Amino acid sequence: MTFDVDQLGISTPFYYEHTVTSTNDLAIEAGKNGAPHLTAFFAEEQSKARARRGRSWFTFPNTSMALSFVIRAQDMDMLPLMASLAVCRMLKKVCTGDVRIKWPNDVRLNGKKISGILVEHVGNGKNGFYVLGIGMNINTPADGLPEDFVGTTLQQEFNQEFSREEVVAQLIKDIANVIDTVKQYGWKALTGPYAENCETIGTLITWQSKDGPISGVVQGIHADGSLMLKTETGLHKIYSGEIVEQGGVHEA
Repeated sequence: MTFDVDQLGISTPFYYEHTVTSTNDLAIEAGKNGAPHLTAFFAEEQSKARARRGRSWFTFPNTSMALSFVIRAQDMDMLPLMASLAVCRMLKKVCTGDVRIKWPNDVRLNGKKISGILVEHVGNGKNGFYVLGIGMNINTPADGLPEDFVGTTLQQEFNQEFSREEVVAQLIKDIANVIDTVKQYGWKALTGPYAENCETIGTLITWQSKDGPISGVVQGIHADGSLMLKTETGLHKIYSGEIVEQGGVHEA
């Protein structure tokens, strides 16, 4: 289904393309050329879409969302977590499923991954900016997905088509909201809402540290975005690494 930019009803700059290398590439180039805060780039197809840890991301034409933003704001170290909260809030407004965050920034619908988030930082000091890329397969039916596709789509979960324009417009609002909140009050203002939506808290996990595996129960989210893991030897702060959870492997 063709994407109708006129239905978005937004005031921030928005650019629609059919085929690109990646929307993050467009945002990086535009940011270097002075594009303002929250300038957004949407594409139907990406030939070189990338995800966290060098992985690829599938974008299916006319059924998906590949969206990237130029973010001009200071102290946005928690942007991956902020973005996952914004996606979570958006989904709770457009559908009725169980939407949760798997730390740090995987958004899951009914227990399956629904969205991919990639944050890149470009430049230094006052001339630096962030690029936030968000991908989501919205109306792609199950028989249109490759066999190795890991995750789900809105259409697959609810057996109905969703308005991509509504999803994008609401997401832009929620992204702007979390950024404005952090600019005004700091990340601490979103620590509680993030934790309320984080399914990792309270789960028994095994963390693959540089010294070997460590098992324990996740107690909560620290103010710096790390996981607080309670083990037999005390509390540990987890910033990254491989986490093995009940029922699967979670890479952070």
